Amino acid sequence: MTAKRAAVGLAAVFVVYAALVGWRGVLLIAHGGVVPVLLGLGVLVFPLIGLYVVWRELRFGLATAVPYPPGCGGGGPVGLAGLVRPRHRLRRRRRPPPRPRGHAHRHHPPWLSPVVSVLRR
Repeated sequence: MTAKRAAVGLAAVFVVYAALVGWRGVLLIAHGGVVPVLLGLGVLVFPLIGLYVVWRELRFGLATAVPYPPGCGGGGPVGLAGLVRPRHRLRRRRRPPPRPRGHAHRHHPPWLSPVVSVLRR
């Protein structure tokens, strides 16, 4: 099962659940009285929030559904073209040169220079 089918299936199940819960909220409101009407309004809020979340999630999924931009050649992710060897192993980049050790080579922000000068005495 693909992720897209699973997302659509879960969204459909949630819509049915929200409809059933929303119908109970409408029935509570129709019953009358202060307490049932307030409970009915509270019950109606949760499916509305859930529908909004599902709608935003589906929009996000559709916006990010294309893994590679058009015209990248369909090979691999953008930016790995020069790093992939013929046998699909990544090339390792060279390690940066080691940093020199000692106090003379440390760079401090300008506001810290009075403190550093006092500590060096």
